[in-house]
Amino acid sequence: MFFQVKTDRPDATADQVLAFDAIAKDKNPGAEKYVNERAQRSRICPALAAEASDIAQLVWAAGDAALKQSWNAQSNTKISAMEVGTKFVAHPHGIYSYKNIDVAYQKRKIVACIVGSLYLRSQSRPLLASTDETAWMDVLDRRAQGTWLISSIATQYANRRQGIGSALLEAVEHRARLANVETVSVAIDGKNPAVEFFQHQGFRMVWRDKLSNGSKVGIIQGWGLMTKRIEQNTTISRRR
Repeated sequence: MFFQVKTDRPDATADQVLAFDAIAKDKNPGAEKYVNERAQRSRICPALAAEASDIAQLVWAAGDAALKQSWNAQSNTKISAMEVGTKFVAHPHGIYSYKNIDVAYQKRKIVACIVGSLYLRSQSRPLLASTDETAWMDVLDRRAQGTWLISSIATQYANRRQGIGSALLEAVEHRARLANVETVSVAIDGKNPAVEFFQHQGFRMVWRDKLSNGSKVGIIQGWGLMTKRIEQNTTISRRR
């Protein structure tokens, strides 16, 4: 299966794109046709606001503790944590905005996504909700300033080991190149099996929490930061 990385929306008119970004496809008859044609392809492309619910569910299933804590903290009897997450994704601004997300389609379904953006302290601090998060962001402020930080990468279990993750990373690296950013980074639990995946993709561990022997309880225990320097003149290709 080939996944073609797309950084534009060639099948859509400007009006159709605006319709989806505003989650208003009922006001634009042509938009329904566009999303159907888009979903039929096995490809990777920038996310749309209309896909926020599917993306939020996928990211939630990936199990990021800090993300779940943040969404849960803002939920109440009137709005669930998943609805909070969907609003975050549908919003045009913020780390988890659809504008910072690429999705992988297969058989008319979103089967994977990746979230990444330029790491700046000013845009991250307002999301903090605990002492552990504060400590972790202190680390990122020292180690990840100016890097393109991957906040989440999630693939449906049935669609793993098909090259989708590699293609998603290509899309993120392309975004970083366009912004003249030289490195891509990811914060990850050192015990996460995905560490091996990122190592295979050229990432190396540049920092690791020294309190990983159980002496500290918290979301940063055993976590680390992996970074990859990217080539600025590399073009996006197809991957199996």
